[in-house]
Amino acid sequence: MQPFFISEKKLARQAYRYDQRYRLAAFVLMVALAWQLPFLALFFYQNRIKEEEASRRESALQKRTQLAAELGSLKEIEFQLDQITSWEPILRARMPASAVIGAVEQTIPPEIVLSRCVLEAANYRPVALTTGPFRVPGTYTIILEGERKGPDPEVWEKFIAKFLSRLPPGSNVVSSSAGNDESPTSGIQSCKAVLRAQANGNYFQLGVNKIDTEENL
Repeated sequence: MQPFFISEKKLARQAYRYDQRYRLAAFVLMVALAWQLPFLALFFYQNRIKEEEASRRESALQKRTQLAAELGSLKEIEFQLDQITSWEPILRARMPASAVIGAVEQTIPPEIVLSRCVLEAANYRPVALTTGPFRVPGTYTIILEGERKGPDPEVWEKFIAKFLSRLPPGSNVVSSSAGNDESPTSGIQSCKAVLRAQANGNYFQLGVNKIDTEENL
């Protein structure tokens, strides 16, 4: 049998459907919820921005750590390059004795026989290195002694002038002399010359090749 009374739940439902107060309350609630939507969207947007900033901050931190590690290795390379740079004046001032002898052999005429060839460093100057000071020559003194034979009295001077042209720019002849005949019958004369060569690293005329490509290092 169906009961003839109406339950409170059904009465409340009917009152909600037909009562103006309940409808007004529902409308106010819906409006309030609608007003909350922009704030929810703003909260979601700000939360997304914070996540992106955190991600960028973490990426920047990782990159900073990587750059710090690379900078450490670059500092070691920079230190080695500084050492190489500090050795540059020393290497530039080292005139190869073999190149000087080679220039003598290439310029000496058959009428001259050398008995003495001396290469001495002079005019030292200090160069500061990490391990301490180092003495570097500013010039080189070249002494040539020998004998001249033959009818040409200027063969010695021609030889010295040709040999001087092979020395670095700025080099000069300090003294040059061809003595009297030691033997009037043979026509042999003793000769001597003193030259001053600049230690400026420009030894290309002596036959020292210039390093201009990395493959030659």
